[in-house]
This record gives sequence, structure tokens and C-alpha cells, in this order.
Amino acid sequence: VIATQGFEQPDNFTTSIETPEGYMLDVSVYPNPVGDLMNIKLEGTITSPIQIELYDASGRLIPGWTREVRQTGIIEQPAAQLASGAYFLRVSQTNGMPLRTLPIVKR
Repeated sequence: VIATQGFEQPDNFTTSIETPEGYMLDVSVYPNPVGDLMNIKLEGTITSPIQIELYDASGRLIPGWTREVRQTGIIEQPAAQLASGAYFLRVSQTNGMPLRTLPIVKR
């Protein structure tokens, strides 16, 4: 991501989130758009617990969608109660350090 503050900004700044050492984590969500069930697939290496949270497009945490995970695999998460719209699934270390953020659409 390149962010500038105007047309004559002399320097470009690059922002990125690097995966912390010890994490080789691949995260996917299917199907997307999501229906009544969301599958969250975690593949790779988890060296300490991670946290999965779902936020709406306004950045509000969806109640009941915070989950701590200690191993890879597929998590089946009911999604029927979600309203149609855009969401963001955030995967982070339990200390808050982000690992991945995925856009989700609920139909």
C-alpha cells in the first residue's frame, strides 16, 4: 500500500504487515459470499494461540464472533444471524498483533 498526502509529496511511504516469526499461516474463508455457514480454513504453523474476530464495515466487533484458536484446520462458523453486507475477518495473535485481515461478504 502506498500512501501519499498530496500531489507534491516528495516521499512515498510503504506500509505492510509482516507475519511474525514462527507463524507460517494461510487463512481462507469459503464460500465467499457467505450464506448460513462460514468455513474458516487455517493452514500452516501456529506457535501460540491466535484470535479470530469479525468486524462490520463500520469497524464494530460483532458480538459472539471472538474465538481463540490453538491449531490449524477448518472452523465451521454459523453465519445465518449476520445481516447482508460487508465484514472483515481479523486473525491476530492474542496480544493484538495482526496476522491477516480478510474481506467477507454476507449475502
